[in-house]
Amino acid sequence: MRIIITMAVLLVLSACQIKDPEQRRLALDIQNQCESAAMNKYPIREIKKSFSEPVYENVPTGEMNCETTMIRQPHVVVGIGTVSHKPVTKCTQVMKKEFSHNQNWTEMVDKNKERRTASIKQCKESWCDKNFDDKYWSLGFNDAERCARTK
Repeated sequence: MRIIITMAVLLVLSACQIKDPEQRRLALDIQNQCESAAMNKYPIREIKKSFSEPVYENVPTGEMNCETTMIRQPHVVVGIGTVSHKPVTKCTQVMKKEFSHNQNWTEMVDKNKERRTASIKQCKESWCDKNFDDKYWSLGFNDAERCARTK
């Protein structure tokens, strides 16, 4: 789990294009502090959760849609060229979606994930608000929102 979180942090950091080593270190420190506090407060608590999703299939209604078009057919009759038209009809079945069955499955879900994520976000935003000073500006952040995104 720690590896996944670390990879997510690195992905976020690369997306934000933090190039300054001091800025990157600061962002990682903030992330680690906030994650650690959130994990202590809201540890991983996996529960089995059932899911169900309806499955629909296309079935014929018994009706047909037909379309007739005229196709040109050239004829050659002893030196005189004539053109006739031949009707061609194409039919397709009318289909409708009909409930077939429910697809059921179970998954292990982290019951505290949403609270932990919200706690980490709040922690990072709080840090940005408290530490938005000249040193922070010099690291290249241009507003508090950007500060929060870099965690």
